[in-house]
Amino acid sequence: MSKRTLFLLIAAFVIVVGAGYGYSRYTASQAEPTPEAVIPADLKTTIWASGKIVPAQWATLSTPIGGQVTEIAVVEGDTAQAGAILLRLDDTDLRANVRAAQAALAAAEAELARDHK
Repeated sequence: MSKRTLFLLIAAFVIVVGAGYGYSRYTASQAEPTPEAVIPADLKTTIWASGKIVPAQWATLSTPIGGQVTEIAVVEGDTAQAGAILLRLDDTDLRANVRAAQAALAAAEAELARDHK
């Protein structure tokens, strides 16, 4: 496998992991909280208000592929640096696909070599 192919696979994996984590954070932030009923002792001094807490900054992550999350490397409230791994996806199928592609490449190279002798 060439260095370029390995780099592309690693880059795709990091993107997938980041996207999955970002999507889960985004969907969790979109859920509407259910207000609890509060019955105050003295209604004359009670102020009723509602609001929504939103983050100061949003980050949208996406990926061209999906997968099953096997590890989340951060917890809510953590500050992540650029390039940090946020979560990991199950890459069993991806690794099998790489092995199959390598086998197909080896077979094609062998056939090419045989045809050019």
